[in-house]
Amino acid sequence: MLIERLTRFPGTRIALLDENNVQLTYAQLIQRVRENIRHLEEPTLVEITSQEPTIQLLQFMQVTESGGIAYLQKSPSNELPRGFLFQKYPLISFDQFSSKPAIKHYTTDQNPIFLAALTSGSTGKAKALLRTWNSWQSAFPIQSQLFDMTEDCRVLLHGSLMFTANMNFALHTLWTGGCLHLTNTQSVKSLAKTLIRERISHSFLVPSKLAILARTKHRPVQPIILVTAGEPLPESTLKALKHWSPASEVIQYYGASELSFISSISSTELAQFPGSVGKPFTGVNISLTKQGQIEVKSPYGALGFEQRSTAGDYGYMNDQGYLFVTGRQDDQINRKGLKLSLHSIDRLLATKLNEPFIVLPVANEIHPGIQDGYTLFVESSRSPDKIRKDMTDILEPGIRPNKVIVLAQFPTIESGKKNIAALQKIAR
Repeated sequence: MLIERLTRFPGTRIALLDENNVQLTYAQLIQRVRENIRHLEEPTLVEITSQEPTIQLLQFMQVTESGGIAYLQKSPSNELPRGFLFQKYPLISFDQFSSKPAIKHYTTDQNPIFLAALTSGSTGKAKALLRTWNSWQSAFPIQSQLFDMTEDCRVLLHGSLMFTANMNFALHTLWTGGCLHLTNTQSVKSLAKTLIRERISHSFLVPSKLAILARTKHRPVQPIILVTAGEPLPESTLKALKHWSPASEVIQYYGASELSFISSISSTELAQFPGSVGKPFTGVNISLTKQGQIEVKSPYGALGFEQRSTAGDYGYMNDQGYLFVTGRQDDQINRKGLKLSLHSIDRLLATKLNEPFIVLPVANEIHPGIQDGYTLFVESSRSPDKIRKDMTDILEPGIRPNKVIVLAQFPTIESGKKNIAALQKIAR
């Protein structure tokens, strides 16, 4: 699969760097993978459990180049979830995989299943997905054009590659012949310094991480293409990033783990169409049901999602072809007969609040199935009383939050996205 592509690049070119002083050229990376190709009697799930991004990448490539299925995101019960094809395949640990007989070369199928993952950990409702190599690889040329990535790019990824968007970006970087820099640092100051020291040209970070990065005093001289996804990009974060690095460009893409890329938009376009998630990704067909639900037909979907599917969002497209997401079916609240959209409240607050925030619905105490209010979480050093005072100026009495909770920093999951389950516990 990928290894065959990597042999086209000069062997002396740097392929991989990390914060632990690992440095591999393309020749060394290919050798490390090929030395660990193993014989598997049948398609097998191999669990990747390392916490180190570099080891995750190497193990992933060793498994997939052996014809195995790399299994990301360990199940909380240490058992595979029932359903969606997972039960079809035997499951082994990476140590068990490593003890298999070595082989020099494995001839892969044209479009093998190479990835199994559990997604949506931020909500606590994990989904099991299987992917073919072609569902990712076929999008790489389009991603290269969209993100302006060439063999000269120097790409920084932060955090675990168990986050499938990170793994996608890592494999895409190597596919272009670029230099991949992996870091798992918990220091935003260190992250900013790495961007500058390593002359990073591209970075993929979720909006929550970008918001923190934009507060640092260490500012890059070189322009960086900051690609982001996984959460809505607040206008306050976009403004802060433009102040932090005026020459840099922000590109936000809208997608889902099961559907991959759906649409994308640049910061220049966002200035013209605030709130939009952009135009459809090349090859993706977007349609709307009569109720306004967004449906997608994409060649980049996971198994079972190749035909017209939905991520559960509602929205509309303007006359210029830009998609706008207006919310989800489950983000409606009913306050004394008045139906409110949390997405609409979120959009209104985004134009007024200069701090990161999130709104979460509150269930009725007597009828838990009915959402009749919401909690506003704000990441700020200001007091809750000052923020509540802001709410009286921003929102009409009938749409103000039930509760305002101020946190020094939002809890996050491994990918860097906000930990919704943890926030819900705080709100109780």
